[in-house]
Amino acid sequence: VYKRQLFESMVALCQALCERAPLLLVLEDAHWADSGSLALLRHLARRTRRRPLLLVGTYRESELDQTRPFQEVLLDVNRERLATRLRLSRLDREGTRDMLAVLWAEEITPEVLDGIYAETEGNPFFVEEVCKALVESGQVTFVDGYWVRPDMEELEIPQSVRVAIQSRVGKLPHACQDILRLAAILGREFAFETLFAASEACEEGLIDALERAARAQLVEEVSAERDVTFAFTHALIPATLSEGAGTLRRRRLHRAAAAAIERLHPDDFESLSYHYGEAGDEERALATHWQAGERASAVYANVEAEGHYRAALELAEREGERADLLGELGRAVDRQSRYDEAITVWQAGIAAYQALDDLDGIARLYSRSARAAFILDVPRALALCREGMAAVAGTPESPDLADLLHETARACLFNGLPDEAAPLCRQALGMAERLGAVRVQAEALTTLSLLPGQPQEEALSALTRAVELAESEGLLNQAYRAHQNLGGALDDAQAAREHLMRALELARQRGDLGWELYSACRAAFRSLQLGELAAVEEALPSLRQLLDETGKTGAAARRLRGLEVTLLRYQGELVGAIDGLQSLRREARAAGDLRELRLLNLELAMACIWEEVGEEE
Repeated sequence: VYKRQLFESMVALCQALCERAPLLLVLEDAHWADSGSLALLRHLARRTRRRPLLLVGTYRESELDQTRPFQEVLLDVNRERLATRLRLSRLDREGTRDMLAVLWAEEITPEVLDGIYAETEGNPFFVEEVCKALVESGQVTFVDGYWVRPDMEELEIPQSVRVAIQSRVGKLPHACQDILRLAAILGREFAFETLFAASEACEEGLIDALERAARAQLVEEVSAERDVTFAFTHALIPATLSEGAGTLRRRRLHRAAAAAIERLHPDDFESLSYHYGEAGDEERALATHWQAGERASAVYANVEAEGHYRAALELAEREGERADLLGELGRAVDRQSRYDEAITVWQAGIAAYQALDDLDGIARLYSRSARAAFILDVPRALALCREGMAAVAGTPESPDLADLLHETARACLFNGLPDEAAPLCRQALGMAERLGAVRVQAEALTTLSLLPGQPQEEALSALTRAVELAESEGLLNQAYRAHQNLGGALDDAQAAREHLMRALELARQRGDLGWELYSACRAAFRSLQLGELAAVEEALPSLRQLLDETGKTGAAARRLRGLEVTLLRYQGELVGAIDGLQSLRREARAAGDLRELRLLNLELAMACIWEEVGEEE
């Protein structure tokens, strides 16, 4: 909720500024942005497309393979036609001449141009660095207001920008070079406080080294706040410095960096995991990757969580650690709607728990696997539940067993076995109440409300209680499900849509595009009931786009097509609606999705009644 409010507040601010004058927002080095910032950028692009607002982001294509969150956002905005890509390619020969003319402030001879262009291939940074290196080496001098350059045969053009950087660094005292090498280990941007804590130099020596580096245009001060921060003037500088050190020296520097960060910022698990890993301290790297993953997972930064859990898995050797990490990794993958992959991860976790004879762990991962499978294949969900129940038969009461009992009840219900579902669901609810397992209570109450023959008043009461429990405990998944079901149970279309819109907010907060699509489609169905046909028709392109983003077929695609053919019914195109609904019924029956089949039967019945009434008139 807080994240959603923050995003909407930013939209409101930009819209208010746009009322006064066109607005320009620039995000430099966008490839380094975290997933939260990129999500905000995407949200702004979507919500302000009709405003006089220009969002400009600069990035390096060479970093895209290593920066998955930005790559995904880039694909999103391009696919939605929200962005225009302007590729800044290398300069051609004439462009290089123009740049050199500006740098030297005089006319450039063809010989100099050819030599520099051959070495730099028109890369602007290379051009500038080569020119600086030539001046600093004394090969080019400024005499009486003019640059004196010998013939090109006598010039020593650096072979690469790394050589240019090494040349500039090499002119500094050795103590200064050592400090810059340690700073490079900390990253392109580094805090003076952290560098001081990691360095063996005195404060005055450290300040002197940074001042020398600033004069050499290697670093610059970027923040004069309480914690003074510096940055290398280009990303290749720290890369060149760190690569210039041998393996043992780099490990020692990373150990020093980790010790300083742990002393100053003990909760900076992300930085600590990196430095401990580079230092070869696998035990601490494992612990801090795990902690970083837990923190990312808690705020639904699922891509970051996945990365940390995978890194931790590579380091984990004990079976218990691996089992727990597989459970958490599967959750991070599942939240990205990669359900088949999540089930595969959890199956590996189940095997690890079986080796440990950990029945609670087995029950927990079978329950999660079944919930993921439910989205893809309802019969498969029941098969996993039955397999899980057999694997933990005879285990004492526990929250994980209650969870698996409920998941089995839910799978039975949606596989057309309500008589099996009812006692299992009540058993799960009773066990959860005895153990204080609020999450399972909310889940079981929601499922109980769906049992056939349930009086509507009791069903609504169970759902209302489920919402209260879930919202009070911050249980996003369970609150989402309860709101969804209230949206389906209420006769009042306006009130029902409000619950579905709340579910849509929770889906966006969770970062699950599949949930978002499902909620948006159901809310659109209610909008049809309210007569808002034009609004639904206008929303269809964005819903189709969302379906493409999820990469889903099957139930998700059928749900959206169901909305489209129901819109046809409301628009009076009954023949097309009936044909579409009959096709969808055949697909739902083949998939074994009885709940969807029931809804499609109702829609088809309504379309046939409307057609018959129309013919009689």
